[in-house]
Amino acid sequence: MFSWGSYVQALAILCLLLGVLWVGVWLLRRYGRFNFIPRPGTLPRDALLMEAQMPLGPRKGLMVVRFMNRRLLLAVTDQQICLLTEESLDHETPCQDFQRLLEQSVAASAHGAGADGPRP
Repeated sequence: MFSWGSYVQALAILCLLLGVLWVGVWLLRRYGRFNFIPRPGTLPRDALLMEAQMPLGPRKGLMVVRFMNRRLLLAVTDQQICLLTEESLDHETPCQDFQRLLEQSVAASAHGAGADGPRP
């Protein structure tokens, strides 16, 4: 014979177990030493990599950064970071010649900004 009492009791135990499991995962994410569970909205660890850098002076320089499937040449100073050029990566390739990227960005900035350099 069917009993609603046992059905409700089984459903309550199932909800209780799911709640305990959810609290356990939340506690692991928040306070756990092991970050094996990624937080929602976070990027993978290798999504942002600095491939090369060239210092130009105190606290100034150029950096080649790979972000996801793009390679970016950035001019970095104390006050700002400017994107000089961007290159799409269709597949995983070794780091290309930094000097070639630098020459392309210098040529592009010479055409667009004149002798003073890029303006924000």
